[in-house]
Amino acid sequence: HHPPPGVGHPAAIIQGFRMLPPEMERDAYRVAAPKYCVAGWLVDIGRRFGVPEEQLLHVPLGLDHDLFSARQPFDDREIDVLMVFNGHHQKGWKVGLEALHEISRQRPGVNGVVFGMLPLDEELPRGFRFVEAPTHRTLADEIFNHAKVFVQPSYHEGFGYPAVEAMACGAALVTTDNGGSRDYGIEGRTAHVVLPGDATGLATKTLELLDDDATRTRFARAGTELVRAAFDWDRSSALLAAHLERYVADPERFQQPPGPYEEWTGHGLGLEVL
Repeated sequence: HHPPPGVGHPAAIIQGFRMLPPEMERDAYRVAAPKYCVAGWLVDIGRRFGVPEEQLLHVPLGLDHDLFSARQPFDDREIDVLMVFNGHHQKGWKVGLEALHEISRQRPGVNGVVFGMLPLDEELPRGFRFVEAPTHRTLADEIFNHAKVFVQPSYHEGFGYPAVEAMACGAALVTTDNGGSRDYGIEGRTAHVVLPGDATGLATKTLELLDDDATRTRFARAGTELVRAAFDWDRSSALLAAHLERYVADPERFQQPPGPYEEWTGHGLGLEVL
């Protein structure tokens, strides 16, 4: 947990929770050093682990806003539904696929896209096609900018970059309450939010937005504004640098041992079960 003398002071970057073995995640939080968290909910988890407040800092991730920006009008988009394929259990692929089947069943003629970095060997519902390993430029220009609704079905997200990139390009968001989404998926303002595992809810809320261009456009516009304001590399790097300077100037202040905590129970986000 502590480097040899002369090589600097320890620090941890927290990018997720419930993604690795529990003991690894516990030890990362419980090290007596600053924890730099990529999302607000990860700071809340740290508090539950007994981490002293001065050791927790939310450093929002940034975007390339020149690349990921809304260049296609909100009312001129031909991809109805967009979703990512990722086989990790916490990404909720099976839940999302069930939602896509329900959307396809209720809306014949739907035009949907699923993209992912690895090949997909499952058959998609009628009206959906798969795009494998698109470049960031292709994602921004040919996919995100042409999507009406982006669906995020995850059980847990450390942050959720694809959802935020899609929002930056003008897609309205339908998401589960997966942790990371709490920084950008605001029910009734930038998104519709359902419980993790709720395939029916994802499908219903997506169909509602497809049937209500006014609300979809309102979500899309508010989402692009929030993402541009909240996720900026220059501001985040300045925030991190200032904290590191305070840490180096007085390391003992930021290396106090953690306080007591209780073991996690249940399988949810953990914010209610300690």
